[in-house]
Amino acid sequence: MPDRIVLVCAAALLIGACTQPEEPIRIGVLLWPPYELAHLAEAEGLMPPGRIRLIDYQTPAEVVRAYRNGLIDGLFLTTQYALSDYPDRPGTRIIYAINESKGGDSLLTRPGLDSFEDLKGKTVALEAGPLGAYILQRVLDLSKLERGDLKLRFIDTPGHVDAYTSGEVDAVITYEPFRSHVLEAGATELFSSRDIPGEIIDVLYVSGQLLENRSEDLVQFIRALDEARRLLETRPEQALPVMAQRHQMAPEAFAGALAGASLFNLEENMKLLGGERPVLAEKTRSQFEVFRRAGMQQSESMDFAEPDARIVRKVMP
Repeated sequence: MPDRIVLVCAAALLIGACTQPEEPIRIGVLLWPPYELAHLAEAEGLMPPGRIRLIDYQTPAEVVRAYRNGLIDGLFLTTQYALSDYPDRPGTRIIYAINESKGGDSLLTRPGLDSFEDLKGKTVALEAGPLGAYILQRVLDLSKLERGDLKLRFIDTPGHVDAYTSGEVDAVITYEPFRSHVLEAGATELFSSRDIPGEIIDVLYVSGQLLENRSEDLVQFIRALDEARRLLETRPEQALPVMAQRHQMAPEAFAGALAGASLFNLEENMKLLGGERPVLAEKTRSQFEVFRRAGMQQSESMDFAEPDARIVRKVMP
């Protein structure tokens, strides 16, 4: 009898160990208005209970570092980061496109600096990362300026408002919600993502291991994001106050910041992610050439996080 009791207890312990609940999927979230769909989904109870954990970060550098070090399992960023090196997270994939920037990313200048020519010799703040470098290069492409014509000051995006208001810089390459605050301080817009349509798209990256092992949780997460998007469309008076909280903006001001981006629905996601030659993959190849002109890509070969439509396909009605 004692031996039987020992065996029963051992079996119970083994079963308990095998049925321990999985840890929540950790998703890194920056301050960018469309990313608030994730927090809206959480606040409205649309997320799978206990399956997704949103972790807030201040800068792209921080969230990329967290992903590389395995502190998070996925992250929202622009496709400019698809070319980033993730040696410790092989098989990184893009599984969802959340928005296209249509004015939310901008080059803002002091009044009187009304042309690209006026920027010669001026100090421009930008974040030291793929997106800042990309926008800078596109400004150079569309103007007659050379990189050496500008005095570049690399400042994390949350510091752009102070850099401008203190007089430390003459112009900033920034994005919402910091764009709105710099404009409120009197800046004017010289260039924005409206001038390069289709080039700045925000997406959700996840590790290949997560995609294979937790696909059902990812399906529920993407479904929750799309339900939050539809809630914003149909009941903005309910959604905007929730989404504005983390940005410390009034709902009306947040709505203005959000207007700088166009949100993608599931059908648009399938067009971007699906097919033999996904649209997002082609866009990433084009970005590679921009980065080469900027001196950021020395290699002739190109490795990047590839689009994967499997999760969105399962969410489709």
